[in-house]
Amino acid sequence: MTVSVYPSASEKTYPSLGRAIDIAAAFCTEPPPLDWTLPGLVSGTVGVLVAPGGIGKSMLMLQTAMSIAAGRDLFAIWGSGGAATPIMRGPVLIVAAEDTRDVLERRLHDIGKELSPEDQAAVCARLRLHVSHGRRFSLAQQSPDGLAETEAVRELEECIEAMPEKPRLIVIDTLNRCLGSANENTAADMGFVLSVVERICGRYGCAALIVHHATKSSATSGGGQAQSASRGSSAITDNARCQFNLSMLSRDEARDFQITSDVEMKSWVRLDLTKANYCAPRATSWLHRGENGVLRGAPFPAPQALPTSKARGSRAALAAPTAANDNAVWE
Repeated sequence: MTVSVYPSASEKTYPSLGRAIDIAAAFCTEPPPLDWTLPGLVSGTVGVLVAPGGIGKSMLMLQTAMSIAAGRDLFAIWGSGGAATPIMRGPVLIVAAEDTRDVLERRLHDIGKELSPEDQAAVCARLRLHVSHGRRFSLAQQSPDGLAETEAVRELEECIEAMPEKPRLIVIDTLNRCLGSANENTAADMGFVLSVVERICGRYGCAALIVHHATKSSATSGGGQAQSASRGSSAITDNARCQFNLSMLSRDEARDFQITSDVEMKSWVRLDLTKANYCAPRATSWLHRGENGVLRGAPFPAPQALPTSKARGSRAALAAPTAANDNAVWE
């Protein structure tokens, strides 16, 4: 059978439209497998991590960056939800706009104590952590024609160009700190900001994760696992290709699992993939916050500790919580 190719499927690349897909070739040729940066996050796309303040989202991103730099799930975070996607090694660039250098150095020290010398060396070789706190790093600015990219975006690309190997992941922490003139409650503004990050991902063949805050109501009502927990315009979730939600154990869940101590309750957080455009849903990952706020994937309370109607499958016994450290920097 002869397949006639529609004339628009040419080699010409238009500045805004891009190049048309060769549909005949796609029918006949098996494409390469999708390149998964994390379970749910495909290389070349943008995802968001949504969480309330003070729960550990920046710590999660820092630990995730270290796992990618080392080429394996160092803290059993991304495989604890039943995901079969391996962590592939590559450089990571973090734009840390929310925390100070002193805080970040403390976190690095605390996490480093749990790494082998080989893993420390891998992280040092592949992780770039830029402290943009107080420097007004922004992705958008007003122009006579509306929102436009900023000089900071050009600096970011210059930084990427200077890396010996192009990044596998870029982390923007947090969205609100990097908005510049954009309004997080306006769909058009959020569409523009995410398109800026998408353009960078497309140029360098990497993925990006944008750290974003949850609404106060979702944090207090137990709705932290919903897509709608994201603060601001729904365009943030709509335009992202995946969304992860990090949320605390609710009081109802604690009561179901017969957890009565506030310290014990606050030592558990859950990681949910609440939006996935390119993969099947994955199970919730339960993470335990240890000394200094370092997160590790961990089994949740055993079903035998629950009323029969509340049992949630076979899980191992709950690990004893670790007392909080005065130097802990959890967020």
